[in-house]
Amino acid sequence: MAKAIKESAKWLKENTPAFIVRFVGATSSSMNIRMLLRGICLQLCDILDSNTCDIPTDYKGLVNDFEHRLQQACTTGNKNIIFFLDAINDLSDDHDGRKMAWLPKTLPPNVHIVLSTLPEERYDCLKALKESFGKYEDCFLEVKEFQPLDAPIMLYHWMNKANRTLTDQQYETVVAAFENCCLPLFWKICYMEVSKWPSYLPENQVKLGDTIKKVVTLQFGRLEKNHGEPLVRRLMGYITASRFGITQIEMEDILSIDEIVMDDVVSYYKLNRRRFPVVLLMRLLHDLEPLLYHTTCGYSQTLKWRNTQFSDVADDRYLKQKDKAPSYHKVMAEYFMSKWANGTPKPHGSYEKGEDRFIVAQNLYSEDTNEKKYYNKRKLLELPHHLLRSQQNDALKSECLCNFEWLTAALYETSIEDIMEDINRALAVEPGDNDLKMMADTLHLSREVLTRDPQQLGSQLVGRLQQIIDDDKPPAPQDPHVYPFIHPLLTQVHKTSKATLIPSMACLTSPSGMLFDILSGHSEPITATTVTTDGLRAVTSSQDNTLKVWNLRTGRVTKSIEGVGKNVTSICLGLGNKVAITSERNSIRVWSLRSGDCLQAITDFDDDAIIKTAGQGDLLVALLDGSNDMRIWNLNKLKQIHKIRLQEGRVHKDRSLVLAGNPHADFVMYAFRSSNTADVINARKGKHVCDIKIKDKSASIQALAITGEYYVVACKYQYMKLQEIIQLELFDVRNGAYIRGIRGCIRDTNVRQLIINQLGSHALSICCSEGTNTSNVAVWNLETEDHKHLANHTGQSSIGACSDFRYCLTASKGDHELRIWNLGPTINKPSPKVKASEGIEEIIPMMDNQRYLVTKSSNNGPVTVWNVAKSKCKGKAVRIERGLADNQDVILVRNTQVVILTDKSLSTVTEDMQQVYTTVLVYDLKTKKYEKKLTGVFIVPLSAHEYHLLSGKRLLGLSDNRNTFIVWSLETGQVIYYIRPDFRNKIPLEHSFGQSVDMRNIRKRGTTAKMTPWERRAETESARNKRREREKQEEIQRLLAINREKSNSIDQCIMSGNEKVMVASFYAHHLCVFDIETQKHILTLENKNSMLFLYTAAITHDGTYIVLANYDDNTKISYVTLWDCKTGHVRKRIKNEKGVCALACTKNADKIVFGKDSNEMRIWQPFSVSSVRKIKGYASLKFGVNSKIFLLEKCNRAAVFAKDISVWDLKECVVLSVFSPDKAITCCNIAMDGRLIVFGLRDSHDVITLKLTSEQTIVSSELEGVDLFGEVSSSDDDDDADDEDELSD
Repeated sequence: MAKAIKESAKWLKENTPAFIVRFVGATSSSMNIRMLLRGICLQLCDILDSNTCDIPTDYKGLVNDFEHRLQQACTTGNKNIIFFLDAINDLSDDHDGRKMAWLPKTLPPNVHIVLSTLPEERYDCLKALKESFGKYEDCFLEVKEFQPLDAPIMLYHWMNKANRTLTDQQYETVVAAFENCCLPLFWKICYMEVSKWPSYLPENQVKLGDTIKKVVTLQFGRLEKNHGEPLVRRLMGYITASRFGITQIEMEDILSIDEIVMDDVVSYYKLNRRRFPVVLLMRLLHDLEPLLYHTTCGYSQTLKWRNTQFSDVADDRYLKQKDKAPSYHKVMAEYFMSKWANGTPKPHGSYEKGEDRFIVAQNLYSEDTNEKKYYNKRKLLELPHHLLRSQQNDALKSECLCNFEWLTAALYETSIEDIMEDINRALAVEPGDNDLKMMADTLHLSREVLTRDPQQLGSQLVGRLQQIIDDDKPPAPQDPHVYPFIHPLLTQVHKTSKATLIPSMACLTSPSGMLFDILSGHSEPITATTVTTDGLRAVTSSQDNTLKVWNLRTGRVTKSIEGVGKNVTSICLGLGNKVAITSERNSIRVWSLRSGDCLQAITDFDDDAIIKTAGQGDLLVALLDGSNDMRIWNLNKLKQIHKIRLQEGRVHKDRSLVLAGNPHADFVMYAFRSSNTADVINARKGKHVCDIKIKDKSASIQALAITGEYYVVACKYQYMKLQEIIQLELFDVRNGAYIRGIRGCIRDTNVRQLIINQLGSHALSICCSEGTNTSNVAVWNLETEDHKHLANHTGQSSIGACSDFRYCLTASKGDHELRIWNLGPTINKPSPKVKASEGIEEIIPMMDNQRYLVTKSSNNGPVTVWNVAKSKCKGKAVRIERGLADNQDVILVRNTQVVILTDKSLSTVTEDMQQVYTTVLVYDLKTKKYEKKLTGVFIVPLSAHEYHLLSGKRLLGLSDNRNTFIVWSLETGQVIYYIRPDFRNKIPLEHSFGQSVDMRNIRKRGTTAKMTPWERRAETESARNKRREREKQEEIQRLLAINREKSNSIDQCIMSGNEKVMVASFYAHHLCVFDIETQKHILTLENKNSMLFLYTAAITHDGTYIVLANYDDNTKISYVTLWDCKTGHVRKRIKNEKGVCALACTKNADKIVFGKDSNEMRIWQPFSVSSVRKIKGYASLKFGVNSKIFLLEKCNRAAVFAKDISVWDLKECVVLSVFSPDKAITCCNIAMDGRLIVFGLRDSHDVITLKLTSEQTIVSSELEGVDLFGEVSSSDDDDDADDEDELSD
């Protein structure tokens, strides 16, 4: 093979090829087909100058990507690429690599692949290749045996090169052996044997076997005689038993703990310590050198058998005949577990006390002086293998697959795919193991997150498994747990050596639900998908400009068509799945799935087209959204046969039409979205058939479908007051008569498409929720009228297709992969009841007792109280109050006091008769009683966040015209005082508008000047005076406009932590500072070149400083500005800081932290000479308008809520830990004086706490506050640091 590689460059002189060469088995990664393909794809990206970030990590995805890269090599250039893959028979059993399913069936003309394999049937390679490519007989070349006449020549050449000679008898013996077997390998190993024969070798020992096995066996026998049978036997066994070879130091250590070897050694040698002499090992390795070769594994040089046949002989001789394989694997497992390291004495014989063997400890990692970790890859790769082969399944789980530190190390050093392969190997031996199955499902769900950030392993395990483990309680004390090894795994999470954010309870998708498989192969996001009529193939389009056909059984791409367009919005199949029709903007294209050619392009329209097929797939129907036309083509003739004008007089937004195709007949159905009438058209005749009318006029059509029996119309109906449901209305296809309706539920959100299965028995729709960032598949049984939701998953899936329930496809916007769900096993099972739950809208820590949080649910649901300091209260609210308010009421909370503004009615005091709240209810959460009911009050309705409960039982809000703050008494319900803006004598205007304006004060126009420099030079004096007068008047008008802004209404306000200072914005060039205690407007902050907003702002605790982001219209520069609220001056500002999304500052504003939409955070110390420091964010960080930054204790750390929740070290400028939720987080806050992060989800009323767990955690000995709600008292151990103090330094 090496000679072929060298000569192949000469064969293609005209076009120098690119070579990709792999000697399988030369490295540990080359033996795994997944890792081999990934390495090849990476090299192809380098050759083709492609982005390596697009390469998937899973096996199926890599198979498809490999084929895609080969096609890319054909389309992007005519450069020849030649692959040489030697000894593919050495591929491991992982993913059935030797069955050659990964090899493309066809290759581009400029791509060539050369493979070599042993012909034995047990390797499967040659058999699989002949099954796939048997018709190409000339592609198979057998490496022929040497000719017997060549034997003397070859022998002479080899012996002469080695400066050796043979006796006549020896020569005749060798030549006779060469003539009996003419295989090149046989000749080579025979030469290696005879080159060691001395001339005085007895005649009875001058012999060679007639096969490779016999010759190698003779060599092993000679080694046993020369070095001792126990030593050779055990060493050969360890080399054979190793997964990726064995290093020299490992050999020395392992032989030292092997009592068979050591007993034999001490019988011949007197040792000072019971450790194997290295000189004996070196002598044996010197004689073994021809049979072994050095390879690399885990940054170490290991020794392996040079040829597979050598390994087979050793396996038969040592692992099967003399000693059993588990004995070797057991010793090697003990070595990698460091059982006899660190001075632990190992007993031997009758000496039970044992002796130290001075074994090197195999730790999971080592650290340098900078605390950088270096992981022990040898242990990670070898230990699971030996524990499994030695049948130590419990140790395999406790030491590896259910061990948190081992999993963490494996994620960092190898990959999640390697861990999954280890688990699958263990499941192949123990398919019923509950722990392993649960771990496989959990890691499958967390695959994307852990690939991106291995440090989130702890949060992913607890977030998915905690509830399952909490429920895993044996029915009797003596009974075992269902998951005995996952219990200690979750305990280990809290003792991790890495700082990790750990949730207090399960808050991620549970692995007990339905799981999915992945179809990966596109390099850009998928835009549309459909399935064939039999449901076994799928067709997808992507922004990578390709159309791919998938075999859903194997996950392989069977066809890839280039140049279909990057913005395809829909796909349908026609002519018996022979053609694919794509719709992209203002064009429709018909593609042959066999040849990949574009058969027809239709571009004579300007609107987006909605496309479907009818009449056995030979009719293409398109609705042109906007012009309200329906066009019909005959796909056999590729000719338009009808053009139908739809109803006139309707104006709709984009995607306002819905269309249902029909694989059974010529009828199609269309409707205007949100109407209550649909029309049925005979597509072949182009005539109207019937109208489908929904009786309820409030119905709003969302989607349509046609089965063999029904016209199916999905309508949206109002349900109760604030919710909506989807109901399927069924009509007879024969006459359009109404039959019945099938009711859905409130979880049927964003139903845009109805999918009918192959039998026509069920209707499906992909439902996604933007609020929770989750999706599911809604299913209606058209016969039994059962309705359920299946395949719950993270993300907002908007693309879907299904015909066979075994292959239901979903994808979210931006996904490069398709999820495949098997709905078959659950499609007809009773649907589980889902308890409706209102999500948390706001979390309010109690000011007087830090251990408590009060939460408000969305839609004025339950108000709950949580004790976050007591471990026994974890996951349970200590007080739940339901029914305190209606949906239109406002709930406000301060400590244990709940204030409800209710009874909204028309005001009889104001002239415009506006609505006001006329009743105030004050409820005490501690006593569970209403303290006060105030009637006859007049409080202007505002959003809940615009009210403020002040100390002294006061309520602050805004007036009806939003130009005055009003403070009401919660004792009497009367207005106590008003706080109004007063601009008199606050800051004098820059100009007096009744007098002349100093031209020097008029701002320079700079690049906005309307005159060029040469026009200014040619300007006359009179023209110059007129221009200056005009500019003066423009400036006066601008200043007057700014002055008029003083009458604007209040836009936003922000209050200091001590509730003494309030700053308000007016959608203007100024801010107003108010003193709440003196009830006065004390200062105006003004910038005539910049609008000042409070959308991104922070104020110090005492209100002395406020920092905000602003944009200067004059200089066109973005700033972060620090204002002094005592003097009204700008203290400091930094420029060129655009895209600021979140701000936080310390109590004295000496440190300001802000996040930017470029996904980085910056630390600014305005009173220090040091420059702004930057902290680079992580891959999934997305700062947005709802992002928040919380400075934690001592301001050395920051908690960031930006879709994910993360903790940052502001001293070291690094991200410490990240928590990525499955569902959308609705609110986030900090509790216990910054020692806990708390957050709530959209569909749960539970408060979840996050703790930063690590070995350096500082324990707080005191808890603020006392128990108020009668919680069961517990010992101090219950109120430990595991539930309270994890984020401080």
